[in-house]
Amino acid sequence: QNLLKNFEILELKEELNQLKFENALEAFRHLKLSGVNSLGRFYLGKETLLKMQEKFNNSLTYHSIYILCQKRIK
Repeated sequence: QNLLKNFEILELKEELNQLKFENALEAFRHLKLSGVNSLGRFYLGKETLLKMQEKFNNSLTYHSIYILCQKRIK
């Protein structure tokens, strides 16, 4: 809401990007290296990895939103 008060949206775009991995460990490694995980020191045991592999099929989806704005002149 503050964005609309102070800025005019010139363009708004979104996209979905799905990444596939060989296994769940590779997916978690990608999250760790990209700095987006919030697991901290969470232990990823074999059972957890197998559950994640079954649930998410070794894939991650990034939902990007791009907003081009111009500041309103008061």
